[in-house]
Amino acid sequence: MRRLTMGVFISLLATGLGFAQTAENSWENLKQPQPGHKIKIVNVSYHRSPPGNGDRKLEPFLTAAHTLFLREGAANGTKSGSSVHGFVRATIGGAKQYLDEPWHFTGGGSLRFYVLKRFSVEPEFIVAPGPRFKQWTFVPNVALDLADPGNRVTPYVIGGIGYFHELDKSIDYKRSEMAWNGGIGVRLRLAGRTFVSPEFRVGHISRVAVSVGWMF
Repeated sequence: MRRLTMGVFISLLATGLGFAQTAENSWENLKQPQPGHKIKIVNVSYHRSPPGNGDRKLEPFLTAAHTLFLREGAANGTKSGSSVHGFVRATIGGAKQYLDEPWHFTGGGSLRFYVLKRFSVEPEFIVAPGPRFKQWTFVPNVALDLADPGNRVTPYVIGGIGYFHELDKSIDYKRSEMAWNGGIGVRLRLAGRTFVSPEFRVGHISRVAVSVGWMF
């Protein structure tokens, strides 16, 4: 008899746990609907029978108020954790190549494409028109995101090897050679698909810069 009672208790407990897990998963799905889905949530309240009614059962009934939530992910831009295929960005900041030269303006642009979930390639063109040296680089960078690319905050490492060209305006001397760079940055998503990204790199042209871009 004791074994039978224990078996019934374990069966009821397992059934209750399974129901609770199913309810929790269903609620999580309601809180995070897929982009473009329309979710209708019905409020449910409970009424307890008046005192004196032996079994005091709870009687659920539907209220007249209903709340509609529209989640239009495609229309409102990327959401946190959503997929990102790439982005285009413009960059401005300060650059320095030689220790005895002052920091000067640098600017350019790049286009990034993801080949894996967190791994991407990003061809980049940067110019640095200083008071004496006029420099520009073209580097096909590779980047690794240290968090999901769709997150609000995504740190990353970046680097590459490419082409460097320099003009020394004081003596009208030009030279071209292989260029390299490497650094770290963090991408901060703003409204919709736009983002801002502060970044620091070392290389042929070391720079501290900030980018503004658009994800697709």
